[in-house]
Amino acid sequence: MKVIRKVLILSFNYDWAGELKTELEKVAKLDTMVASTRTIATKLLSENEFDLILIEETYKIKNMDYLLRVLSTLKSKPKYVFLAFNDFDLYKTVMIPSELNELSFKAISMPLPKEIISQILIMCLFPYGLKEDASFDREFIEVLIRSCKKVLTSFNVEGLKPGRPMTLQKIDQTDLNISIRGKIILKNTFFNGSVFISFPEETFLKFSNKVLAADSKEIDSSNRDFASEFTNMVYGQSKKEFEQHGVNLDMAIPIIDESKTITPGKKPVFVIPFESSVGKFFIKVAPDVY
Repeated sequence: MKVIRKVLILSFNYDWAGELKTELEKVAKLDTMVASTRTIATKLLSENEFDLILIEETYKIKNMDYLLRVLSTLKSKPKYVFLAFNDFDLYKTVMIPSELNELSFKAISMPLPKEIISQILIMCLFPYGLKEDASFDREFIEVLIRSCKKVLTSFNVEGLKPGRPMTLQKIDQTDLNISIRGKIILKNTFFNGSVFISFPEETFLKFSNKVLAADSKEIDSSNRDFASEFTNMVYGQSKKEFEQHGVNLDMAIPIIDESKTITPGKKPVFVIPFESSVGKFFIKVAPDVY
């Protein structure tokens, strides 16, 4: 999984490239760089792993051919290369090395507004779509699921099987028999709201007794804090994974939630059910719920 996508714009028209960079970086998950010389481009290619490269016509054919040869020698290559040209006949003279045949080369017919070019690139990098106010961030959910599985595995919990996400609004919450939740309030690039890890009493007791080497028959002061502690472990693992991708999440303080139900905000609350050797439990992602 890649959280931040890197884009390199190659153009001698530095003002145009800078304006396109500004447009692209309205998306927090994009890190865009600009090179207007062969030396800078070579240095950036050697120091970064780019997901997409846009080469604009003013960069000149001889420089394009050189950079494509450099690109063919790199161990890590971009998935997409866009060639933006006014002159179609000139575009046809670009020589693509056979070593780059596995890459996806795409043409952009110029001139086009920078907003349109930005949208073309974004749609290519985020085929599932991306909105600044998206209530469901696919990557954020994937990291939460992976982190939860990793923490549970460290406690020798077996049979882990996450189910398909569903919306809480389509579920009768009383059927879930939730007795206790760990809750963390988050405000970051990917999500604003609360993350809950919800346990039916039977699951919570089986899990907490296993980890705490206890034999509790009910949820009480001796084990209640485990709900928030486990939620904090999952968030800590998620935070660590995001940091490996250059994304720093804020510290968050977990709390215990023993309310009967969660009251959704205006956006849907997503529920990821888990099956495990200690029983069923749920991760709930609640946008704008604090």
